[in-house]
Amino acid sequence: MLRKLYWTLTNYCNLGCRYCYYNTGLAKRDFRLNHYRDYQKIIPQFKEHFDEIIFTGGEALLNEDLFKIAADCRRQGLKISLLTNGVLLNKSMISKIIDCGFTTVSVSLDSLDQQINDHQRGQGALVLSNLKQLIRQRHPNLTIEIMQTITRQNLSELLPMFHFCQKNNLIHWVDPVEINPKIKPIQKMALEKLSQSEQKQLAQAMLVWAGSSKDLVDYTQAVMQLIKLQKPTNLFCPMGTSHFVLDVDGSIYPCFMRRDVCLGNLLEQPLTQIIQNKAYQKQTQPKLQKASCVSLGCVNMTMVNKI
Repeated sequence: MLRKLYWTLTNYCNLGCRYCYYNTGLAKRDFRLNHYRDYQKIIPQFKEHFDEIIFTGGEALLNEDLFKIAADCRRQGLKISLLTNGVLLNKSMISKIIDCGFTTVSVSLDSLDQQINDHQRGQGALVLSNLKQLIRQRHPNLTIEIMQTITRQNLSELLPMFHFCQKNNLIHWVDPVEINPKIKPIQKMALEKLSQSEQKQLAQAMLVWAGSSKDLVDYTQAVMQLIKLQKPTNLFCPMGTSHFVLDVDGSIYPCFMRRDVCLGNLLEQPLTQIIQNKAYQKQTQPKLQKASCVSLGCVNMTMVNKI
């Protein structure tokens, strides 16, 4: 398993996704940018603990220092990947991404139908056009992924996206949405509100998507259990063990959803000291490994596999 650092370069964004954990209060946004000058001397610490740096946000492409930071990571022998909403993926930007040596670009898109996508995210026509440009410019060493957030309102869009990805040799990730129960206007998107027939529709579509992959079949089962308010068992989660999150203020967290567990600040402490925190390794890490806090909102739940 690759050791991964998810680096939030900024929590500014140029979209307003209705279910976003910033927009619905599941996480706080303090509107910051990471600056190259602050991390230039820190980046060499990464190679001891990580194999891949995944740049995210907010919208990572809004940070003008992205390519300086990414190039330094690349020079350290690290793989570099990008999570983006696709709005800024014009021809020039794609050329910069390829020239910088990114190995993976993950584009968020909820539907090929503009009206359905725009109801949840916005800018569907532009993102799809940019995605097709990315496919045309694709370097042989570049993997393109689609991150599709599934809500109650776009269940029917899973299989069309699956077939689109197959046709264009794209990786397709299916992420179940978690809705903040305090935000009433978006409750109709909640997967926990699915009727039995809708649950069956989603399960059947996800099993087609999973194919013969045991991991993805297990993932499908875990998703359906969570939707039914059941707790999946015998799970293992790499977040907080081999994968960590670097936030915009320099804080290191085990995952995006556990901001209550801050391991330290990279601008104040060496990375080794932060990750090898004895109290964390003894008390909190074993619980996280067992996915004791697993939920539909886990950004990385697609990596949760059965032991």
